[in-house]
Amino acid sequence: MPQPGLSDAKAARMLEGFRAGHTMRPYNVKQAVFRDYCDAHPEYAKVAQPLLQANYKAANARKGERHRSMTHCRHGHSLADAWVTYQNGYSKRDCRTCWLLRSRRGGVMKPETFRKVEQALINGAPIGQITHGHPMGGRPKDLSLKLVDAMTFARKRREDPVFDALVREKIALSRARGRQFALVHRRTRIIRAQNDTFSVLRAVVPMSLPRDVRDDVIGALSVAMLEQHWNEEQVRQNVRAFINAHYRQFTKFGPISLDLPLFDGSSATLKDTIVRGLWD
Repeated sequence: MPQPGLSDAKAARMLEGFRAGHTMRPYNVKQAVFRDYCDAHPEYAKVAQPLLQANYKAANARKGERHRSMTHCRHGHSLADAWVTYQNGYSKRDCRTCWLLRSRRGGVMKPETFRKVEQALINGAPIGQITHGHPMGGRPKDLSLKLVDAMTFARKRREDPVFDALVREKIALSRARGRQFALVHRRTRIIRAQNDTFSVLRAVVPMSLPRDVRDDVIGALSVAMLEQHWNEEQVRQNVRAFINAHYRQFTKFGPISLDLPLFDGSSATLKDTIVRGLWD
């Protein structure tokens, strides 16, 4: 049956309640019934409706007061540095200490998840892929490869010695493989550096030189480049001097003889400078 209209006596009691700070909730009166009564009694509405609106506003402000006034969580941790988040239009506080403790403790690994993780380890999947989605080989992160949270994985290792032994074995194999890769990469870098050095030298030494002369000049430049730490520009500046130095070792008839006098009228020869100084 429809609710009967609001009586004058009850309306008067409600008005007294509005003045005391109440809302309509204690009186079990529907909004439509109250609205009809206000439409029929404008003078009553002028007094009751402003009071009711003010009471609703105050009641909304009091909602959550118990939680807002809390200084510590139920576990006794301070909420001074709590995380404040917003959900469904409301703000909430999360205890930072409780969150960290839960995170470090980790969850319980489900049996079906454990079987997937164990099989992935046996197949050689890295732990980073299992716990974070980082595939082997430095490929981009793929969360579809993630099987379990890292803290849950760590908790399973603490609680299951057999699983921990399997993980340790795979870590040892991974480190050995990493050392092999590092050695290969180191050798590759050395070879590339050498190739880069000779590429620079081949580029700066003129191609018009005879092959044997060009090879000798490149060899001499490579020694100077390594000993004096020359860059490409310095090599370009000195390449002509090395070419001239090479040709000074020869005459138009061939290599200079070691028996050739050092200068006109000299009894000393080039051979003498090999075993002793010029002025000895």
